[in-house]
Amino acid sequence: FTATQWLVRPHPASVNRSIQPTSEEGVWLLFNSLLRSGEGRGARLLNTSQVSPLQLLLLGGSNAEHFASLRRILLDGWIVCNGSSAVNQMIVDARRTLSISLELLCTRPQAPLPAQVAAAIDALKQLLRSEER
Repeated sequence: FTATQWLVRPHPASVNRSIQPTSEEGVWLLFNSLLRSGEGRGARLLNTSQVSPLQLLLLGGSNAEHFASLRRILLDGWIVCNGSSAVNQMIVDARRTLSISLELLCTRPQAPLPAQVAAAIDALKQLLRSEER
């Protein structure tokens, strides 16, 4: 489902057309194109890539709100991610570091990243690579 409660599925021509949720977390897909179906509130996704919940938390959405007392993060006002307050705060901090890094790389592409930012990016790369195994 989407934020507007549209039921979405990969397009029949998509390589992810037969993907099925294997847990209560469901399946998270990035997509390039959305085709609305003529019937009801459904849509088909084209050019999709499956992402893990961690990848979604670190890289997805434009806004992440941390509600420490509720032990959750809210991405873009509709994707709810539950976790311990400490882990949630680390995720929010990591997103902030990624945002700063991208801003620095875009505004000063030839300049090296500050050592602390570069170390944080290296740690995040290792974390994402370990998830692939």
